[in-house]
This record gives sequence, C-alpha cells and structure tokens, in this order.
Amino acid sequence: MTTGITPLLSVKDIQVNTDYFVKTLGFKLDFVTGDGTTAILNYRGALLMLQADGGDEPPALADNLTELQVRVGNIEEIYASALSRGAIIRRYLECTTHKDGTVARHFTVSLPDGYPLTFIKDGES
Repeated sequence: MTTGITPLLSVKDIQVNTDYFVKTLGFKLDFVTGDGTTAILNYRGALLMLQADGGDEPPALADNLTELQVRVGNIEEIYASALSRGAIIRRYLECTTHKDGTVARHFTVSLPDGYPLTFIKDGES
C-alpha cells in the first residue's frame, strides 16, 4: 500500500477549474460527484480534489499561503505544453542550485482561483 496526501482545494467554479486542469495542464478527471460539487483529478498518479466553495469570491486570496508542487520527470516537455495550451505562467522556467550542488528546475502556473501550482524537477547535478 502506498501512502500519500491528497490536497483539497476550495474553488469557486468546479467546471472552470476542472477544464483548466484537464485541457491546459494535462490532468485527467477521475471522478465527479453526482451533484458536481467535488472532483478528483489525477496527474501521473498524484491526486488532487476540488470542492465547490459556493461563495461569490474566489477562495484563494493574495495572502493565501497554499502552494501545490508536483514533481515531474521531463519538465521541459511539461513547460512547453503548458505554454502552448495557454497556462497562466506565474514564474517562468528557472533553475535553483541547492547547497549540495543539485539543481532544481521549476515553473509555476496560476490556477483560475489564484492558487499557485509549481512543477518541479530536482536532483540534477
């Protein structure tokens, strides 16, 4: 049995967010409740749940500290795909060198409700 954590994001509009995750970022839709208020998305085995907030304002505020990270293998391919599909790029593809000399390559997109989602490939030397 594999252990993992599945984040749950509160979103204003399930359909808008689901479409963005699937059509723009390449996630797969695994499940939607009958009433359409909850969706489970899958990105190469990593799960994410979305739940309708029902409020008038987007749940993610400017001071919201929630940031999601997805570890990936081929970051250049994923970055090119995100760009070509119209992803809202918050931080462009860049490299960060850690103290041990390994390099992390990463970029961040904004989700429709303002949450940041970072794709990261680390461990290169």
